[in-house]
Amino acid sequence: MRYHWFFLCMVMGLLAGCGEAPGIRQYEVTRPEFVERGNVDVPQAPQVELEPATTWGAIWPRGNQAWFFKATASPEAVAGLATKWKEFVASVKFSDGSNPEWTLPEGWSQLPGNQFRFATLVMKDAAGAPIELTVSSLPRSPEQWDSQLDANLSRWKGQLGIGPMESSSVSQTTEKQGDDEVVFVLMQGSRAKGQGMMGGMSAPGTASTANMPAAESGQTKPPAVNEMQKMVEGEIKLTPPAEWKPGKLNAFRKAAYEVTRGDERVEITVIDLAGESGGLLENINRWRDQVGMPAIELAALTSELKNVKTANGPAQLIEIEGSKGQSILGAVLPRGDRTWFVKLQGSTPLAQQEKARFLEFLETSALP
Repeated sequence: MRYHWFFLCMVMGLLAGCGEAPGIRQYEVTRPEFVERGNVDVPQAPQVELEPATTWGAIWPRGNQAWFFKATASPEAVAGLATKWKEFVASVKFSDGSNPEWTLPEGWSQLPGNQFRFATLVMKDAAGAPIELTVSSLPRSPEQWDSQLDANLSRWKGQLGIGPMESSSVSQTTEKQGDDEVVFVLMQGSRAKGQGMMGGMSAPGTASTANMPAAESGQTKPPAVNEMQKMVEGEIKLTPPAEWKPGKLNAFRKAAYEVTRGDERVEITVIDLAGESGGLLENINRWRDQVGMPAIELAALTSELKNVKTANGPAQLIEIEGSKGQSILGAVLPRGDRTWFVKLQGSTPLAQQEKARFLEFLETSALP
């Protein structure tokens, strides 16, 4: 297949180019603290290490749906997986006219999907480290497909820190797969060091638990407790403030609370997803979109993040003030083979009033 040779040639070319630039870059960013002292310990000028990363994938248009097969790994891992990637793509079929079916190459496994993706496939590099291949779909307008394709490619580029006008690090070709015209993509950029390892995502600015300073005695007051809302399920232990009332649960939410004050309302949710669930940047950009803000790139994201303490160690905290009177205060906490997302979203004035309680809630939350 022509694409197989194209893929191998491009990977070899990207690998050859990697030696010309430093493998790891560092940024130092200092911003005013947006969280109250006494609730959290905020490291000054956090250092972010970046490493080379390659995203490869296939964008598969099918009628009014577009399917996305995507993975990100080191350039060396991508080169080693080229043959199995070709084998997998050749096995993909749409026999029922809607959802794809495939045959997993030897050594691959499959995890259930969630609200963001149809399935997660797990590959392994030469050292045995797991790599996620995500499968997802979005509605497609055949008349506007070119602009939709460009928008998704731009999003992928942004996740690797590639500028919107930069083309030298991106290769794209279209191949016939049955009756479909499939777009194959290979991109070379960078990501936060360690971000690609399932269950071991090291987000920008994350410090190890051992390096986090211990809380000072009497530094914070215990939050007020509503015993009817105290949640202990397995190893999940949440102690919400008394002012938070039970919210709406669904299949994905482990806990939900709400606060209303007049016409203003905020909702607090706790969910967990498998692996890194698309990565820190993709999830933050999804939150930004929810409050009417444009996506940002990795370099800009590092200046927006702060470390906060939880009962399980550090989490990444971000505050997003939207363009329509809505704000999000959210925390991302990788734990084992899962990533936890704790989010407060709603009216900006009420979100600001509840911020201190939200930070106390984070500090006392224990997640498995």
